[in-house]
Amino acid sequence: ALPDPRSGQLQGLDLGTVHVSPRNELEQIVAEVWEGVLGRSRIGIHDNYFALGGDSIRAIQVGSRLQQRGLKMEMLDIFQFPTVAGLVGRVTKLERIADQSAVSGPIPLTPVQQWFFEQQWHGFHHYNQSILLGSRDRLDEQVLRSLLGALVIHHDALRIRFTHDEAGWRQENQVDIMAPSFETVDLRGSDEPRAELERHAASLQAGFDPSVPPLLAGALYRLPDGDRLLIVIHHLVVDGVSWRILAEDLLSGYASLVSGEPPAFPRKSDSFKLWSEGLCEYAAGETLLKENVYWQRIARSAVAPLPLLIVPDRRNGRAADFDEIQLGLSAEETAQLLTQANLAYHTDAADLLLTALALALQEWTGSSRHLITLEGHGREDIGTDLDISRTVGWFTTLFPHLLELPERDEPGYRLRVIKESIRAVPNHGLGYGVLRRLTPDSLKQGVELPPLPRISFNYLGAFDADFGTGPFFPAAEPHGAAVGPEIEAAFDLDFTCSVIGGVLSVNFRYDRRLIPAGSAELLAAGLLGHLRKLIDHCCRVEDAVITPSDISYDGLDIDQLDALLEGLGYDD
Repeated sequence: ALPDPRSGQLQGLDLGTVHVSPRNELEQIVAEVWEGVLGRSRIGIHDNYFALGGDSIRAIQVGSRLQQRGLKMEMLDIFQFPTVAGLVGRVTKLERIADQSAVSGPIPLTPVQQWFFEQQWHGFHHYNQSILLGSRDRLDEQVLRSLLGALVIHHDALRIRFTHDEAGWRQENQVDIMAPSFETVDLRGSDEPRAELERHAASLQAGFDPSVPPLLAGALYRLPDGDRLLIVIHHLVVDGVSWRILAEDLLSGYASLVSGEPPAFPRKSDSFKLWSEGLCEYAAGETLLKENVYWQRIARSAVAPLPLLIVPDRRNGRAADFDEIQLGLSAEETAQLLTQANLAYHTDAADLLLTALALALQEWTGSSRHLITLEGHGREDIGTDLDISRTVGWFTTLFPHLLELPERDEPGYRLRVIKESIRAVPNHGLGYGVLRRLTPDSLKQGVELPPLPRISFNYLGAFDADFGTGPFFPAAEPHGAAVGPEIEAAFDLDFTCSVIGGVLSVNFRYDRRLIPAGSAELLAAGLLGHLRKLIDHCCRVEDAVITPSDISYDGLDIDQLDALLEGLGYDD
């Protein structure tokens, strides 16, 4: 007589909590928002957001959907109060609505945009992000053309124009621009429809001119087994969080237009222009300047050189010099990574992935210390009242991090140490790029932060809930290189992790001139192997173990906290 456990009705019990339904309207609203963002049903007020698979990127989506209901929360609140019952006490009424008019005028370059232009890449016009969607039904060409045009009108950053003069690169928001490029390619009579799709998509990927907006293009491919929709956007105006916003608008807008109604997108949040101007003010603030000591210490950390095949003063590799290895977890293992495994030490998936990376690098190099570059979503608190939860643009942060394993060879302890090192990063790494590129030299006291380390790690989070309904689903066909072959690599080793369709994918790109294929395969396999061991360990821990960041106690390290808890009658 019990419900089928696979139905999701027993989620609360699965997580070790007793299900308690929302008791009032506000709790019901917050629970419904969580259910929509996390792709779950029947969330109870005591269920833990992170144990349900939440992360910082999805927290932005939570904030966005609350905003559409006239409510507001701070991103930090969901970390400090990760249950519906706790969070409702921090949710307030939305008192200010962002300006909904079209944005125009000059925009200061953000740190990541400045970093991009500093590379002086040949073929920088070909540096995109793209998505290929399959369809359960044949798609309407005119509806798609109208929809892409509506997206460009609604999202101001898609109308940004980049120009160069003697003073350097500039960006400016345009108002009146041409409609985005869109064409239909009928491949139903082709002998090699997928090969032709890839060839056409490759030409589309290479076709942008940053001085001619919009930097968005689309194509509808009609294949024998169904339609495919390709959307390509230059990375200068979009990032991973932006794609989630665009996916929501794509789904709702298509449904509206097919029904004969104009797309009714949710209200815009504050513009990319306002955010960039706010960063310039933040760059001279006392709060940021205090971070200089932290970044100097991290950037100057002594680490052993990597065992590369050629000397470090070689030219940077180009995209064509890189090989790629893709590995992943099963759906069951991914579900454990995103939920059950994080109960043991109050972690998130990125903590486990970084610990596994540290262990794999140690096996490869023999060293327990490595400087890596971490990527963050960049939508952090800068002391303004700006809301950018539904703002499209390139907000990404890049910052150095010392990935260091302790000598104590115990998986739970090592995981906690890595977790604490991540939590110690000021404002999730936003300040490094701001200090290096926006803070006036007169305020930096002659200190210049060094370049980023050559190992890169990025966890993009889960995209599962974006295409759960409607006609679209992620398609697997190759659709052209997003980055041109002549682009010089900013990193020698690049790890990108994401969850799509309920499965974790680890994409490892490496310069074949520097690392033998066998060593690269062992490194990638080592990361996945250690990740599986960490997941298994965490799922076996019976009682949750806290770390200093869980109680917001500055100056207390893990060993001191363990000793304190042991003295009070608690132990691991």
